[in-house]
Amino acid sequence: MKSKTTLLLAFLVSLFSYAQQSYTIEGTTYSLHTEVEGTLTLLWNTIDGNYRFFAKKGDEITELTNSKQVGRYLEEYKQVLASWTADQAMDTQKLSLTIPSLKDFFNDYNSRVDTEYVVEDNRVGLESRLGVFVGMSNNTASYNPDNIFSPYAGLGYELTGEGMYRRHGITLDFRYSFAADGYDLTYGQFGLGYRFKFIHQEKFAVFAQVRLTTFTFSKLKEANSQGLENLSSSSLQAPVGLGLGAEYQLGNGYLSLIINDLYSPGLDTNDEFPINVSVGYAWAW
Repeated sequence: MKSKTTLLLAFLVSLFSYAQQSYTIEGTTYSLHTEVEGTLTLLWNTIDGNYRFFAKKGDEITELTNSKQVGRYLEEYKQVLASWTADQAMDTQKLSLTIPSLKDFFNDYNSRVDTEYVVEDNRVGLESRLGVFVGMSNNTASYNPDNIFSPYAGLGYELTGEGMYRRHGITLDFRYSFAADGYDLTYGQFGLGYRFKFIHQEKFAVFAQVRLTTFTFSKLKEANSQGLENLSSSSLQAPVGLGLGAEYQLGNGYLSLIINDLYSPGLDTNDEFPINVSVGYAWAW
């Protein structure tokens, strides 16, 4: 079950709570979120990757559009809302086709026509995800002259917004890399990152991510004239790496495939191409 709490870090902006219901508009059925409910109701959803907004008054529902013609926007939504709110002479000139702007406008109108109308405080919709993952990496930022791959496993936590902010996520993770034959390096690493889902469909998303900072503690066994020597170190680094990933909703969570650290602007790497791939599953609530 999705939590409704105070938003964190970059999400410290106005968000919203919403309901969802099916509506048939001009012969097409849409599943829409209710952003504002009153005499004038604001409905919306992302459909085919685009935000679509609808106004409902009584039994009538119409889409709010902003068509572009010969290089200029027609702003039809302003004309529609000016007509529907003419009894209160609402000003639509500075109105933009965004959730915050429309929400303020709809709340203002509803407050004028209904003395008992209560404007709800902005509430945050969040989804938390806790998952496990496994992967393989050639650790290009570590001493690895033979380009040997090592397995790793870890735990990850993601905090992502709902609605128009569902493309964004803050990630925290811990991974532990195991020693491999011929490459006796082990390390634990805590990481903080940001994820942007540039493709976001109902059950599938593709995202870019950046690991903003990491703290790593490692141990390397290295042979020398006296035998094996344990070399231990720790480091705090930022920024660490850019990657790409995809996720698919499966059951109560998400199955993911991520290519990590394709480019590492904050690290000194060897001449090998970075290959760091992980698969995982995260439970959402």
